Amino acid sequence: MISYENQYGDTTFVTVTDTGFNHLIENIPNQDTVDYMALEDDFVLALSDGVGSCIKAKVGSEAAVKSAKKVFFDIKETKKEPDLYQIVNWLINEWKLLLNTENLDDCCATLNTVMKFGNRVQMFSVGDGFIAVTSDDIEICSPKDNTLFANQTLCLCEAVKVKDFWTMEKTIHKNNSFAIFVCSDGVANGIQEGRELELVKEIETKISPKAIKQELESLVLDISEFSADDRTVGVVKYERKNEEFD
Repeated sequence: MISYENQYGDTTFVTVTDTGFNHLIENIPNQDTVDYMALEDDFVLALSDGVGSCIKAKVGSEAAVKSAKKVFFDIKETKKEPDLYQIVNWLINEWKLLLNTENLDDCCATLNTVMKFGNRVQMFSVGDGFIAVTSDDIEICSPKDNTLFANQTLCLCEAVKVKDFWTMEKTIHKNNSFAIFVCSDGVANGIQEGRELELVKEIETKISPKAIKQELESLVLDISEFSADDRTVGVVKYERKNEEFD
């Protein structure tokens, strides 16, 4: 299990990933990738799961996360305000550009990413796993089962289209706490159906920033008892500690 934790002001970032039993016994690397980037008060959190049937799944998941970070960085640098459709198109093009020497259908991967710009939180999901966001009266969860057919998940691939993505934008007041949760299907499948938002609300309101890493490690470990898949989760929690007087 590999865990990372960082604090930027009043915002806590935690990622946890663990290789599934099936991959361990077959000596296959963890095909999930998770990372984040924080610039000023804004950030991106991205998680990707390489599709297991693809021979370069890990390459694809790493490129998906790099793409999300690059798009976020470029938006910050250019100070543009693209709409959700434009950002999805940008994500797809960036992923394909990073893999321009590869057969894209060898590198298929899901993507769950959240970007924050000011008080706007933008969510983008293709494939399984899910995104959940809670804050005050906001409770949003992306679909967990994002498939074309019974055994074929939507994903980043040669034929991916903007309409394959689930997207959402919400406004969060600057003084409100919030929690953002992204996970691969190895974690999603281990969370009781209907309890996704309850779990994230607990992180937002009941779990201290210092305890998030331990709680996520326990979650991933508990799920490993009945899931042989790679298990990966990322969380961002904002909890205002330094009150300002108007």
